[in-house]
Amino acid sequence: MGVAAVAVEKRLPRLGQFGVSLTRACPLQTPLDVFEFAEGEQSDACRTFLNNNVYRAIDVFFWDPQCLLTLFETNNCTDPGVVTGPNCWTPDGGIAAYKVTCPYKTS
Repeated sequence: MGVAAVAVEKRLPRLGQFGVSLTRACPLQTPLDVFEFAEGEQSDACRTFLNNNVYRAIDVFFWDPQCLLTLFETNNCTDPGVVTGPNCWTPDGGIAAYKVTCPYKTS
């Protein structure tokens, strides 16, 4: 077994990964930042980006279907928010904050 295989096996299971861009274009040519969430990092807390960046596009590379990734135009998550799915999105008001809710239950 090679070194790379050992490194992959020791990684925590992941809930999801997404990339963001300051440019409103899909698909993302080169994400400015990439965020990855390991199991155990989920919470319903409002999260902002470094330096309070407002991103114009998000590309959800993969996401656990039992979890929700909600995007917000405001940096305090007070607007209604938009639940994302896989693929690239360019919300009209940009993305100032997000929540990772897991597990998500409909009832």
